[in-house]
Amino acid sequence: MLKPGSFAHKVAVLDAALTGNRWREVEQMARQQARLLEDPTHFAAMSDAYYLSDGGYSRLIWVWQEEPERLGLSGVSRQEVKDAWPRCKGLIADVEDEIREAVE
Repeated sequence: MLKPGSFAHKVAVLDAALTGNRWREVEQMARQQARLLEDPTHFAAMSDAYYLSDGGYSRLIWVWQEEPERLGLSGVSRQEVKDAWPRCKGLIADVEDEIREAVE
């Protein structure tokens, strides 16, 4: 079980909102990528992506090439996830804030 309020939990909540998947599926995907989610600095430093629970088609990435650095979706993400992205601004901001605080 993901600890409410943890970085992993925030990413999982965003995953659920973007994919519409049940919590069990979202949590399972988070557990499979636990190393990446144990510390927000790992997420910011990664060269890979966090695979969402839609079968891994959609991926969260940390866009460090832009100022300010931000959370984004990979180009191969499913259209349904891309369409949901604008509706998840608050959840996205929660994840971004945690990453930014950790790397400062």
